[in-house]
Amino acid sequence: MRKTIILLLAMAFSLAGLAQDAKDAKQNQAEDGKPQAATAPATNKKVPGNTKVFLVPMGGFEEDMRAAFKAKKVQMVLVADKDQADYEIT
Repeated sequence: MRKTIILLLAMAFSLAGLAQDAKDAKQNQAEDGKPQAATAPATNKKVPGNTKVFLVPMGGFEEDMRAAFKAKKVQMVLVADKDQADYEIT
């Protein structure tokens, strides 16, 4: 019985998420009916190693990103001043 209830709750949350995605997609359509990009276009360019990067404050999430970059040994220099950075993560 518990498994059935858990399964039904999981399905309900999944459907709610799908409905929200469909609603967002409709809102992102331009007036001519063509969908607009929700994010910046992906590129195949690689960022060179030891590039200076500034993490914009994101309510504490920037600290998690900083820790993840350090744990994965990403070759970048995190700077505290936006003017010194080559790239900015927002």
